[in-house]
Formats: sequence, structure tokens, C-alpha cells
Amino acid sequence: MYRVVFATDDYEKCNDRWLCFYREWREIFEASIQKMSGIDPENLFRAPGAKNALFEKAFENVIRIKEEARERVERIIERSVEMCPAKDDFTVYFLPVPFGDYVIITNHSPNIGTFILYGVGENCSDEDLEIFIPHEYAHVVRLQDVLLSKGIDSPRQMKFGEIAIFEGLGVVFSMVFNGETDASKIHKYAGLQSPQSEYDWDKLMREFWRLKDRKFNEFSDEELQRYYYYSKEIYIMGAYLILRLVKEGHSICALDRMSAEEIMGIAKRGKAYF
Repeated sequence: MYRVVFATDDYEKCNDRWLCFYREWREIFEASIQKMSGIDPENLFRAPGAKNALFEKAFENVIRIKEEARERVERIIERSVEMCPAKDDFTVYFLPVPFGDYVIITNHSPNIGTFILYGVGENCSDEDLEIFIPHEYAHVVRLQDVLLSKGIDSPRQMKFGEIAIFEGLGVVFSMVFNGETDASKIHKYAGLQSPQSEYDWDKLMREFWRLKDRKFNEFSDEELQRYYYYSKEIYIMGAYLILRLVKEGHSICALDRMSAEEIMGIAKRGKAYF
């Protein structure tokens, strides 16, 4: 049903260890980072900051997670599967990446199948595994059950409402997994250290319904920073909508397998419509 793969070759004989590593795992990075951002990932592995010393630290973190947390990783995956079985096999890759902490993306490749890239940087710890893995697993289920059949495997192919629901399902799946389903905890499961302000939930949800049909690839860089990368308002909106539906009695697994249109239709008939 699933595999967990840890990259363990440290490429000591390579002059540019990051580039050697990238070329071996190119398909993973192209099917994740490139699909998500449109950036050629090779440029990230060639960047001036991608030094061999950084590779050493990131590689050591992968080894540490493999040696100290592999059983924990497998327990998290197995419990996630119990909550909502995946349709097909999938793989979780723990790979070093030239970033300060981590990059975590779920996607699909015809050759690889559905996979989670858990990219480990020089400062990456394993304290948030219970937050990140269930979130990404929710994406595995949704890709396999809903999106791939529609030819969708990237946010750039979605409308605002679809990507908000996609990320909201990941956030709330992780909240349910950890038994913390109060709206005050959404920021924690959206990857924010603390709320940037007290959320005006009514205002955020009105904005969601106003923007839901806008094509996400038409947003400006400034808007993307606001909604997706920095303040993550799109995660917050989607999570609040999904959490309201869970509170109304809908299971997170059933919601994860519904189309965005079905979910928004249910929301309009309940208390998540503003």
C-alpha cells in the first residue's frame, strides 16, 4: 500500500553534491516543485546557497529521521490510512533539499505514482511529523479519488475555491488526526507559528465566496504571497469552511473524496455560507 524511502547516498565523490543528488531524483522534484511553482527545480539546486556543507547538514537530518523516527513515521501513515484508506499505492520520500527547514509537497507522476516529497533542510526537525504527514496524506487521497481523473495535479490548474478546499482538507484532516478541532488551532495546522491577528471569520468567509471562481494562476505575485505563501489565508479560509462541515457531522474522509463543487454545495446549505 505504501513505501517510505530515505535517500542515503551522500555523493562524497561529487564536486557539486547537490547537483549530483538532483539529477538522481530529478523526476520527484520536477513532479512536485515544478508543478507547484512553475520554477525549474534544477535552478534551486544550482543556487549559490546550495553549498556542499548545507547538503551535509540536510543529509544528516534525513539519516537521523530514518534512524530515530522511522517507526513513528510508519505509525502516522498507518493511522492516517485507517482514518481514510487510499485508493492506490503511494510513496513517501524523505530527501535532502537546499532549504533552511523543509519543503513538503504531494503530487503524482505516471512513472512514480502518487507520492509525498518530505524535503529535509539543514534545520529540519521531526517534531511536526504528526502535523505534516496527515495533511499530505489527505492530499494523497484527494488526488487519487477526485483530482487525477480530472487531469488536475497542480494548484495552477485550480480555481481559488478548489485550492482553498484542497488545503483546508489537509489542515482539518491533521487537526482531526491529532484530536484538536477548535478553530483557534487552525493557524498551528496551517504551518503558522501564531495567528497574525485575531481572525474575522465572517469577513474571511465572505472573501472566500467572493473569490471562489477566480482562476488561481491569474493572481499577482503580491496576492499569492498574501493568500498562499506568507499569511496562508487560503489555508485559513478552506480550513474554517471544512471544519464547520465536520462540526455539522460530515466525516473528514467523506469530504476529502467529494468534488469541490459538492463541498461548496453542502456549505451553502449549512452554516459555512456567508
